[in-house]
Amino acid sequence: MTPHADTALMFVALAAYAISALALLAYFFTRNDALRAFGAPLAAIGCVAQFAQLVVRFETTGVWPLLNLYGSLSLFAAMGVLIFIILAIRYDLWFAGGFVVGIAALFLAYGTTWNEGTMPAVPSLQSYWIKIHIPLVVSSYAAFLVAFVISGIYLAKTYVKRTEATSAWLDALPSLPQVRRPCSRSLRSPSGSLSRRARLWSRPSDQPSPSPSDCRLRSSPSLL
Repeated sequence: MTPHADTALMFVALAAYAISALALLAYFFTRNDALRAFGAPLAAIGCVAQFAQLVVRFETTGVWPLLNLYGSLSLFAAMGVLIFIILAIRYDLWFAGGFVVGIAALFLAYGTTWNEGTMPAVPSLQSYWIKIHIPLVVSSYAAFLVAFVISGIYLAKTYVKRTEATSAWLDALPSLPQVRRPCSRSLRSPSGSLSRRARLWSRPSDQPSPSPSDCRLRSSPSLL
């Protein structure tokens, strides 16, 4: 691999994200399935190109690529798109793709302005924990990006409904119960749903506490 492969893959990812964002934004307003079929694979191509770019950067330099803002923002964009694609396939959330991919492209473009080359990590960062901590933290930020976009869309839909205005592209969105239903099913555990456990924890103090056989929750010394 040559150093130019790193830059080439980055531009491939940016171009794929930009075109995908435009196609999926058009799908949001028109609900044309052809636009979704065109934009979704481009988002996947951009995501794969980004992960390949990080691998190439590591192979050519021998330095962990997430030690600066450029690498962190690159991973943030890639994970944001990856998490969105997984959720969109599972819960049919492609209507939010234009916003998620567009924001990811903006962060990636901004991250390229911080590409100052590759330098070895300072001694305090030369630990295997850096390879665990940064991906986990950045992935949590990326998941928040997806949640932020979908929440913002439904807040806009709720506001439009309360003002009794009409908007064809917001009215075409699936209702919140339709979105919540598959999500709630995926959160169920063998001992009951999470909502049931939340009700048990929020029981008023004047009511008798449930027996261990009812809630199957163990007390922890750290909570005492």
